[in-house]
Amino acid sequence: MMRASAFEPQPDFGRLRCALEHGEPDRVPLAELLVDSQVMAAFIGRPIKTIADNVDFWRSAGYDFVPVYLVTNEQYWTGDLPPKEGYRVSRARRSVYATEEQERRWRSEKAGWITSLDEIETFRWPEKEKFDLCNLKETIGCLPPEMKTIAIVSLHEWVVHLAGSETLLLATVDQPEFVREMCRRVGEIMVHSVELASNHDGVGAIWVGDDLAYKGGLFYSPEKMRDWLFPMYRKIAEIARSRDLRLIFHSDGDLREIIPDLIEIGFDALHPIEPTAMDIAEIKRAWGSQLCLIGNIDLSYTLTRGTPQEVEAEVRQRLRECAPGGGYCVSSANSVTEYVPVENYRAMVETTLRWGHYPIRA
Repeated sequence: MMRASAFEPQPDFGRLRCALEHGEPDRVPLAELLVDSQVMAAFIGRPIKTIADNVDFWRSAGYDFVPVYLVTNEQYWTGDLPPKEGYRVSRARRSVYATEEQERRWRSEKAGWITSLDEIETFRWPEKEKFDLCNLKETIGCLPPEMKTIAIVSLHEWVVHLAGSETLLLATVDQPEFVREMCRRVGEIMVHSVELASNHDGVGAIWVGDDLAYKGGLFYSPEKMRDWLFPMYRKIAEIARSRDLRLIFHSDGDLREIIPDLIEIGFDALHPIEPTAMDIAEIKRAWGSQLCLIGNIDLSYTLTRGTPQEVEAEVRQRLRECAPGGGYCVSSANSVTEYVPVENYRAMVETTLRWGHYPIRA
């Protein structure tokens, strides 16, 4: 295969916007929620040390945008206060790029920082005025004129983080008011961050990244999501619509029960169509005229343990199945993690750039 640098990717956010509006652009866009910095560095041949380096990766890899995560700093939310059950620490060789074991720290799954209604009131919630958009502004300042940023927020993910996954799941039965209030408090901060970000001309879309399901179905009933989460999604959708921004939703797992809700809320696209949870051809037939589909390149085997030839074959198959008629973007079925070999990542990119031109002849 040719190397990605030989393809002259020619970024154009209009291409991605056309796909997000369920149309056929000149070629199928590439779209990732996250690419690990080690994969980035291996792809462009140097470490990612600055925002300019980050922008250069997304441009040279053939993307039409640069993702920017909003409100992700744990210290912004919790200061120096540790979770109730502290952190766990282990050592492992975490990456295909690592030469030795590295320390890994993670919080307990049981109790985070906030576990009751009373603690919601006593928790030191971050001040909206201290929300910092410096990464977004600097990224926009480094963009070529043809590219834009996509601002990424997570609501449910931060509720889980702050409460603890076990606490939250039990609370859905024992403390529904606690769950509702947590979603409201976190949601207000996310809505505020989206409102600020959407005022910048360099932002082209909003991407909500919230895992709501596993392979067997939803974490909660659709009725509970409509009560706790969807009202905040509607507020984000209203901001996006008022600024003429496209709106993308990410969740792993089987989402078929709530796809009509997501469409009604105002989401333009769905990511990543996890192949072990949903059949993308079925989703395309049912909702392809209303949703752009992003993803479905298998992370459980093809991208992580397969060969570049197997990656090429799978990408070409997705192009044949999903791209005709428009409304499809190639992406991993989650994100490009540190255990994706750069040769496989490069194969996904190059195959899309070579075979993704309309009309599709992959």
